[in-house]
Amino acid sequence: MASPFTPANGPHYSVDSYTVGWIAALPDELQAAQIMLDEEHAEPNDFSQPQNDSNTYTYGRVGEHHVIITGMPRPYGTTSAATMATEMTNSHPNLRFGLFVGIGAGVPRPKHDVRLGDVVVSNPRGQSGGVIQYDLMKAHQQANPVPGANESVSELTGHIGAPPQALQKVLTDLSTRHEREESKIPAIMEESSTCHLPYRFETLSYLGSTGNDGQIVICTLD
Repeated sequence: MASPFTPANGPHYSVDSYTVGWIAALPDELQAAQIMLDEEHAEPNDFSQPQNDSNTYTYGRVGEHHVIITGMPRPYGTTSAATMATEMTNSHPNLRFGLFVGIGAGVPRPKHDVRLGDVVVSNPRGQSGGVIQYDLMKAHQQANPVPGANESVSELTGHIGAPPQALQKVLTDLSTRHEREESKIPAIMEESSTCHLPYRFETLSYLGSTGNDGQIVICTLD
């Protein structure tokens, strides 16, 4: 069913026009996803929700893409996410791919200094599909450790499937543009703050350990 807050007088589109599914785990993540919509839609007139689909959907548009957003119920977990994804795809047969977007902890390191507020996108490399599940890593002691080095090493015991080829190609183009053009993220956040007046956005700057500047965008409800 549509979210009870979905605008009844919003534009209607066919259920087949929605090609991107977006799952958010936490209420804050769901709120951020809804704020990122360029346009919010009413529930499609031709949408008939199966009885085995218990999701609540928000319909809208980001750029030229029609997007469906839903939030996870508690308790959170991989099983809940997989069930929601299955129900979403069964109810919306034209979905091309799904996104799981959320807030992750920072990973401050000398080489890749990832802080809370940075945007991280999974990218397949080597034996990894791009996302490493926490219980697919195993730590064990080195047989002959180098003096002064960490005696424990991490072994990858499995990985989650790689994103679709279509997304990987877009990621290549996006990363190239990001290297040669100024980031549009601050402008997008600023525009969102003016379109959603109850919310106040504050941008904090920091200097990472590698000397690269970063930004954290904080959204609070006034």
